[in-house]
Amino acid sequence: MLAEQKVDIAVGELGGKRASGVHSRELVRLEPVLLVRETSRWQTADELLNDESRGEALIALPPDDPVRKAFFSELGKRRIEWFCGLEVQSLDLVGRYVAEGFGIGLALKEPSGEVFPGCRQLLLGGFPTHAYGVVWMGKLTPIQTAFIEACRDWIAGTSALDIRSAAGVIVTG
Repeated sequence: MLAEQKVDIAVGELGGKRASGVHSRELVRLEPVLLVRETSRWQTADELLNDESRGEALIALPPDDPVRKAFFSELGKRRIEWFCGLEVQSLDLVGRYVAEGFGIGLALKEPSGEVFPGCRQLLLGGFPTHAYGVVWMGKLTPIQTAFIEACRDWIAGTSALDIRSAAGVIVTG
């Protein structure tokens, strides 16, 4: 859409190859985490991932989600088998289901450091992080620059759920 000049700037997850002339600016990088109940016996993600008897369902977003794809790709490299037992449509639901005891959730670390009530987060060291930002073509106009700064300010006070929800926002004119 940028190349066809249907939009002037877009917000989304950055990654992959971009067309010639497309520029980007990263606004935030989010780390993947596993959410466990506050009372869980696991203290680290490595401990959990290396425990073949973990026995709890993995709660994750749909198969086409970039966070899920990257997680399973890294599990494959580590020769760890774990299947998604419960597929949900939002990060908010991942936290809710974990807190209720339905399994272990794949989520993103909140920029604020807050954790979903009733949950603890285990950092997934060595797993790919996820960059979110803006893309545009050509030279930035003053309005586009102001929009990017407003996005940066907004991100500083919001959640991973809101950041992911904003992905796909496009600005024209």
